[in-house]
Amino acid sequence: MMAVDVEKLVAYMPFLVETLTAPLDIFLYMLILFIILGLPSLGGIIIMSFCIPFNYYASRFIKNAQQAQMLVKDERTKVSNEVLNGMKLIKLYAWEEAFEKKINNLRDKEVRILRSVNLAARIVDAVNTCAPYVATVATFALFVLVTTENVLTPQIAFVALTIFNQIKYPMRYFSTLLNYLVQALVSKRRLEAFLAEEELDQAEALPAPEGMALAIKNASFTWSGPNSPSVLRDISLTIKKGEFVAVVGSVGAGKSSLLNAILGEMTTAEGLVCRTGSTAFCPQEPWLQNATIRENILFGRPYDRQLFRRILEATELASDLRLFDKVDQTMVGENGLMLSGGQKARIALARALYQDCDIYLLDDSLSALDAHVGATVFQKALGNQGYLGGKTRILVTHGLHFTKNCDRIVVMLNGEIHAVGTYEELKAGNEVFAKMLIDDESAKARKRAESQVEDEDEADLEAAKQRHLSVAKQAMSMAESIAQEGENGQAEVVGSGKVSAAIYMAYIRAATIKWALFLLGAYLLSCIFGIFRALWLSSWTNDNKDGVATGDTYTELAGFSALAILEIIFLIAAQFALVFGCQSASLKLHSPLLASILRSPMSFFDQTPVGRIVNRLSRDLEVIDSLLPTNIGSATNCAMQVFLVLIMVCISTPLFLVAIVPLAAIYVLILKYFIGCARQFKRIESAQRSPLISMFGESVKGASSIRAYNKVDTSCKTFATFADSFARCKFCTFTGNRWIGLRLELLGNSVSFLAAILGIVSTRMWGLSAAMVGMSISYALTITDMLYFGVRCMTELETYIVSVERVQEYSDLPAEREWRSPIPPPKGWPQHGKIELRQYSTRYREELPLVIKELSAKTRHSEKVAVIGRTGSGKSSLTLALYRIIEADTGKIFIDGIDISTIGLHDLREKLTIIPQEPILFSGSVRFNLDPFSRHQDDEIWNVLESCQLKPYIAALPEQLSHPIAEGGQNMSVGQRQLICLGRALLQKGKILVLDEATAACDAQTDACVQRIIRTDFSDSTVIAIAHRLNTIADYDRIMVLDAGRLREFDAPGFLLRDPESIYTQMVAKTRKGH
Repeated sequence: MMAVDVEKLVAYMPFLVETLTAPLDIFLYMLILFIILGLPSLGGIIIMSFCIPFNYYASRFIKNAQQAQMLVKDERTKVSNEVLNGMKLIKLYAWEEAFEKKINNLRDKEVRILRSVNLAARIVDAVNTCAPYVATVATFALFVLVTTENVLTPQIAFVALTIFNQIKYPMRYFSTLLNYLVQALVSKRRLEAFLAEEELDQAEALPAPEGMALAIKNASFTWSGPNSPSVLRDISLTIKKGEFVAVVGSVGAGKSSLLNAILGEMTTAEGLVCRTGSTAFCPQEPWLQNATIRENILFGRPYDRQLFRRILEATELASDLRLFDKVDQTMVGENGLMLSGGQKARIALARALYQDCDIYLLDDSLSALDAHVGATVFQKALGNQGYLGGKTRILVTHGLHFTKNCDRIVVMLNGEIHAVGTYEELKAGNEVFAKMLIDDESAKARKRAESQVEDEDEADLEAAKQRHLSVAKQAMSMAESIAQEGENGQAEVVGSGKVSAAIYMAYIRAATIKWALFLLGAYLLSCIFGIFRALWLSSWTNDNKDGVATGDTYTELAGFSALAILEIIFLIAAQFALVFGCQSASLKLHSPLLASILRSPMSFFDQTPVGRIVNRLSRDLEVIDSLLPTNIGSATNCAMQVFLVLIMVCISTPLFLVAIVPLAAIYVLILKYFIGCARQFKRIESAQRSPLISMFGESVKGASSIRAYNKVDTSCKTFATFADSFARCKFCTFTGNRWIGLRLELLGNSVSFLAAILGIVSTRMWGLSAAMVGMSISYALTITDMLYFGVRCMTELETYIVSVERVQEYSDLPAEREWRSPIPPPKGWPQHGKIELRQYSTRYREELPLVIKELSAKTRHSEKVAVIGRTGSGKSSLTLALYRIIEADTGKIFIDGIDISTIGLHDLREKLTIIPQEPILFSGSVRFNLDPFSRHQDDEIWNVLESCQLKPYIAALPEQLSHPIAEGGQNMSVGQRQLICLGRALLQKGKILVLDEATAACDAQTDACVQRIIRTDFSDSTVIAIAHRLNTIADYDRIMVLDAGRLREFDAPGFLLRDPESIYTQMVAKTRKGH
């Protein structure tokens, strides 16, 4: 909407006055025509008047069609944006082809509607262009046929022809303006509908009673409005100032919704909410700006060095930042892509602490942290003796061991508050909470059975911590290198100089050569017949120069009419060729663009802001779809018309050839100078639009945090800064158009003046006929409008073709390896799931350090292996290497004896199963999110949902498996999204399962469900688990400990625990101490 609709309104504004003056010009020309010709002019006037209702009804059709097109375009852009934001997950699932098909289907539907729009627009253009020709024939026919006394003399014919020629350009220009107007009206209506949407009530909350921070009484809350179903029902809760309250419950119970209701992010359907003081909010999925670490923490507040250091220590960030070359000035990248999940969570928490608010709403902020780090952060930052001691804190958590240190606990169940009390009260008197504790203890029991170690003293633990930090430093340096490159690469590279001829040829090839040749041929023949028509009229009227008809009037009229009809036929043919050629280009330019983006390696997406890619898929394609076809037609026709006028003037006044050379030189000089500037303005404008879109998307994603911290005005000011930069580029374009307009007016008037003077001189000196002089002046008078309109078209063509250049730039991106290998792996591979790494090393890009170094290891058939290590140790890199998201630098990986580098990426990735750390869902149905290729029957899907404990929830939905999932899965809780991801894994059920901290956002019951499914459904599969919570991996066969990309330990947990110097032993000891 911002990239297309706002732009259409802006694009129309310069033409607003001309839209009003064009009909007035047409009316005045008709009035003059009536004064000259009398009643016979009514024939032409009636034909011209017919264009008014025709344009009205045609514009209504075009407007309705464009509204339908914009809906499909919105859907395509939304899906494309989701794909770009979830590209890593799509590559891991090997779903590129499914989404490529989905987006291309939407694009096909969009282009089909677009063809109707462009056909209607071209028909309107043809009618408005041809109407003066038909009106000329009709007027002359009535004039000579009504009475024999009317003789068509040069004085009458060429004055009338001059008027019709003058009408032709307002008519043609008016059709173009009408097209812009209709697009602007459609965009205006869409923007009005958006602005008229119900907004969140941003009024200040009522103050809570004395001594209370929060009071909710008999309240119900909805997401969509007071008439939609309540998500939270009958909520009554009071929280004292300084109280520490935990909120617990199963997945989907309403915990996150309760925090959003307190924030005011939900609609209060009934009841009362009172809140005293400012609020800080840490969402379950940390939101970071594309800025430095310090800027993310400060979030607009002044920098206080001592306070900043205290907060870094409290959130365990100080040690991490010391490993970055730029420390807290390191750029985090878009969506914090340069940081681990734990680092993002701690930076978001540090931002909350730095704001010094009265109420802190923390949505499962510790789940992404390593167990010992989470315990330390809880003690130093959140606990009653920590940094926030004395503040009001509401913590949603699945870590029930944290609740012992909270003042009270709120138990959520099915959107209602089931119970409120202290830990001891609920443990003794509430069945739901007691069962949660039992489930949690059961999950830990397996670890306690195998984990019998003595507690280490504080000195030993601190030494282990320092050892972890030192070995992580090199991996952190790699992240810093990426961040540095991301910082330096934020400004989009702007091209310079002329657009390459290869870009024009690429567009012509996309439109197909046959349509391009047909278009040029049709316009050329139309102009040739126009020249013959003018010469025929000159000959006809020259015979009647004495006021007496000397030839056969019917023959003269028939010849004139026939030539006019042929001119019209070829003009209409050119319009149809334009539509079908440009439609072909729209399809053929989008398909390779999308394919190139989807086939790009993950490193491309790590370095390229999403807004920059979306700009190609939205605004640049909009230019190619809508603006470029209109411009090509207008530019080609106008060039032919200028050629026609110059030919006619030179034929009728040969002396004009002397003047045309200097005039043409001046024209070319002005045009060359201006087009170069206009082209560069367009490039800079396109480059300035990308950060604008990125910042807008970033703000929308973090809207709840922005509102919670009361930073709406600050964000609006930042957005206004980007908008001002973009507006400056637009201003340069507008002023450039005024500059060229003035000079072309002077040049066009010079041509008209010289044509008249040289015509008079030629008549006196060489006896040139009055008819030829009249024809020369008649056509010369149109040159001013044609030159101005022509240069505008040529300039716009140069600027619009930049969009083709930008699309082509992303259509030729370096691709990752082939998806399918010529010789596929054996059927049924892998059968055992044995993984072997032989001296394997890899890096993210050639210029970056190694992240895995000479790693050699083997897994056995159906073995369960946990991979642990501090942030930056290479755990996630190992997963990416297994999926060949990053390729080997040296060494090899074998699966069941086959070197994975010898097979296609999809041949490999489709055989691996993953449950990712970040559960991403895509807009579409529940079925599509589970099975995008439609390979499974509904019965299989229902069985999987039952295994994942989602069947009751999905079955209760009105459309069940066809229930629409919102963009990003926003209408489901994070835990429910994770269970959907578990369902995907069960449907695929490969011989190798990779778990990337898959249960971080799940409660103990759901965690137990996941572990049960792994032990039963994947009992015959090799499991590779990237783990932070050590209690979830105690029953695994072996533990792999990574350390700065190197393998340090790889053995059974019981064996490792017997070694007090083992890294795993020390991590377990520290975790126990935290609990």
